[in-house]
This record gives sequence, C-alpha cells and structure tokens, in this order.
Amino acid sequence: MNMDNLNTQLINEYVQALGQDVFIQTVELYEQQAQAYLHQLGEVAKIADHVQWQLQCHAMKSAAGNMGLQQLHAMLSSLEHSQETALQLTQRVEQLTQLNQQSLQQLKQWLAQG
Repeated sequence: MNMDNLNTQLINEYVQALGQDVFIQTVELYEQQAQAYLHQLGEVAKIADHVQWQLQCHAMKSAAGNMGLQQLHAMLSSLEHSQETALQLTQRVEQLTQLNQQSLQQLKQWLAQG
C-alpha cells in the first residue's frame, strides 16, 4: 500500500507512546480542526489576505506535521508565504483539501493495519 503521504516512523512512535485508541481520537480531532483550517484558508483566499493566509497555513502546517502527514506539511510549508492572487490561492485550497483527504485516508488505512 502506498503511504508516501505519511511519516510512518513518527506515527508509529505516537501510537507506541499514546496507544492506538488515543491516537485514533487525536486523528479525529485533527480531522475536525483541518476542516476549520481549510474553511478559513478558503475565506482568506477569496480576498487574497496574505497575512491571514500565512497564519492559517502555519497553524495547519503544524497540525499536519504533528499528525505525520508529511506531504501536506510540505505543501503548506511551500505555500505559507505565497503572494498569489485570490484565484490562485482558491485553487491552492482545493489542492490542499484533496491532499488532506488523501493523507487522512492513508493514515486511517495504516492504522487499520496496525
């Protein structure tokens, strides 16, 4: 199974330290918070508010990194200081949303195997 979006070593360390059940609860909390981040990114993208874009990207980047979602973390890192137009930022939110969904799907599959 392709797990390229994940830092499985970090995730494994969390599962060993916290236990599978607690980590799954953490994943569920992240999933809820990610929706809020993506919503906020969508709102600030519409008006190309680059200051708020940077703040929201930074917050989501930290959360994604803490969950072991390495590809999402990398994408957010590369976009954090973007000065793109509203249209371009809106397209980025769509890309982030897709990558977040793919990453969470991989994470859940990885946890189901464990």
